Amino acid sequence: MRQQKVMSMFNVKKALLSVALALPLTVQAAEKLVLYTSQPNTDAQMTVDAS
Repeated sequence: MRQQKVMSMFNVKKALLSVALALPLTVQAAEKLVLYTSQPNTDAQMTVDAS
């Protein structure tokens, strides 16, 4: 029982660490969105403008 509780706390800490490490990348990614497409530029720009 105690081992399960220790493992559970370990998993929670591991999940929190993962979120903490990923957060700056998420914030940085939110600053600029780059789209790569095989559409002609005019079609791609119309798609971007429509959203």
